[in-house]
Amino acid sequence: MSELEIRKFKTELICAIIIVAAAGITYFVSEFSVSNTTKEAAAVFNTKVESIVPTKVNGTAVNNATQTKVNGNTLVFSATLPTQGDSITYLVTVKNDGNIDAYTSGLTEGKFINGTQKTDIYPLSAEYDGLTLDEVIKAGETKTFTVTLSYGKGGNLTNSTLTYTLLLKFIQK
Repeated sequence: MSELEIRKFKTELICAIIIVAAAGITYFVSEFSVSNTTKEAAAVFNTKVESIVPTKVNGTAVNNATQTKVNGNTLVFSATLPTQGDSITYLVTVKNDGNIDAYTSGLTEGKFINGTQKTDIYPLSAEYDGLTLDEVIKAGETKTFTVTLSYGKGGNLTNSTLTYTLLLKFIQK
């Protein structure tokens, strides 16, 4: 065998090895490639009030009733506040049972004394604390805040029943 034939043989052998290696790598990659078969879950928006619990009573305040209405997002608090200094505080828990984040988009209050809606309820007051507009409640999480009904100094009311409604509106972004 001449030197030229030996070189030609080596060149052909190297080309054959490269072709076989490329074919092997192609097979290996195609056999072990991971295909993405994960399906995304449908978006579920489900945010609602989970509980309303009277936690602190001052003086002779009496909790008459608490309830939720309208898909669990309208809260109604009713308390009798017989004397100045009476108050009652409620702990409200909101749960996001959906799989997407919820944002507070509206907090609408209604105030009633002895069944009549009022814009000024002095010396009675109704306040919420711990919840703000555009606040996020992440999917699967809960948020707590307080609502306090009280009879402050001044005024001349006796055995007044204060009913306070708070409509919570949630949106997804």
